[in-house]
Amino acid sequence: MEFWHKMTSNKSLVIVFSALFALQVLAVIQDDLMLDRIAKIVVIPVLLTLYFTRMKYMANIFLTVFLCSFLGDVFTVFHKNELTHQLSEMAYVGSYILLLGVLISQFRKVRFEGVVSVYLGLIFMFNAYLLYILYGAVKNSFVDDISLWLYAGRGLAIVLLVFLAFALYLSRESKQSIILLVTVACFAFGDVLKYICELYVYFWVFEVFAIALHLAALVFLLAYVSNHHRKAVRYSVNKESLSSTSSEHATV
Repeated sequence: MEFWHKMTSNKSLVIVFSALFALQVLAVIQDDLMLDRIAKIVVIPVLLTLYFTRMKYMANIFLTVFLCSFLGDVFTVFHKNELTHQLSEMAYVGSYILLLGVLISQFRKVRFEGVVSVYLGLIFMFNAYLLYILYGAVKNSFVDDISLWLYAGRGLAIVLLVFLAFALYLSRESKQSIILLVTVACFAFGDVLKYICELYVYFWVFEVFAIALHLAALVFLLAYVSNHHRKAVRYSVNKESLSSTSSEHATV
């Protein structure tokens, strides 16, 4: 409850999310191509501007995640042929792989009991099976193998992200692990709805929900990065304080 209260009490994030979401929904309802392009391409620059008005630093890996996602949006907006579509998918897959790197770096120190390990293994196998079923259902919808493998790679990356984020949450149950799990869940469900609209049947409500989930994922990721760097700054300050205190005692 404290986590959700802090997120909703951040007025700037709520206002930015609402404004960007309203702009994208308006573009979908009015079927306005130009407005849709503007709404998609401004999301990450606006969020990063909001971040850097409060924070002076962002780790290279997180900045690259947002950059890859932005490139994916750019290639989606200026989609003219199969090549730009493939470049868009590559950029999104790249951002997911970088997020996997973040999760794996935290996963090394995690230890599970036998029952939890079995439970996580079953969840992973179930998700992998669903991905295999989906792959078999939509593989005939692709005109070339490259697009098929890019979609499959993105799906596999999402399955791994969900598995690792859930495992991390079970091991720590901290605010940061909750934010990361919500971020990954939003990316996953948003991608599922996006694929349904692109490969199966288009329904504007699904597209609106996909937009909301993708936007929410970016907002939660920004909150995660912000908290991560605040903790790093506090740790550095406390370490310097302890060092100065120790040196003073040594001098005395």
